[in-house]
Amino acid sequence: MFKDIKELRGLSAQDLQSELFVLRKASLDLRLSISVNQLRDVSMFKKTRAQIARVLACLREQEKNN
Repeated sequence: MFKDIKELRGLSAQDLQSELFVLRKASLDLRLSISVNQLRDVSMFKKTRAQIARVLACLREQEKNN
């Protein structure tokens, strides 16, 4: 499900933006699941936040190089 930093660096800025959108939606869904006690694996929320940070770092890296 989650991509590592090497895979993310190979994506274009537009692909990273779409990945970021998907991850933020997943984060919202996880927060809602946590609030109604439906989520069993709470660590998924932390993993999703970390993946969002990786995507944002790659976006900043691409902006810096351009």
